[in-house]
Amino acid sequence: MALAITSITFDKPVYNPGDVITLTVDYTSTDLISVPEVTSTATVELTDAAGSTSGTSDFLVQPAGTEPEPTTAVVTDNRGGAWALVSNAFTGTTAPFPGVAVLTSAA
Repeated sequence: MALAITSITFDKPVYNPGDVITLTVDYTSTDLISVPEVTSTATVELTDAAGSTSGTSDFLVQPAGTEPEPTTAVVTDNRGGAWALVSNAFTGTTAPFPGVAVLTSAA
């Protein structure tokens, strides 16, 4: 597992009671979705004037994982606040995949 938080930021330095707190988490991941191997069979048929013959052989397709493993984001705090996930998405297409999660809570 190679998840790393690169930053945790709030939308402002001080909140008043009832304000919406927005927390943004920037992170990276090198974890890839596991893709299963697939065994396939190739069949060859040869034909001439006297008849035909065929044979088979198996080959293995082992795709490389190219998508990041889904990531969840949860926040807890020492005041018992409830946090809601607004968004959580990867923003890049190659590893290490950058991601951004945004959560909110009431002050």
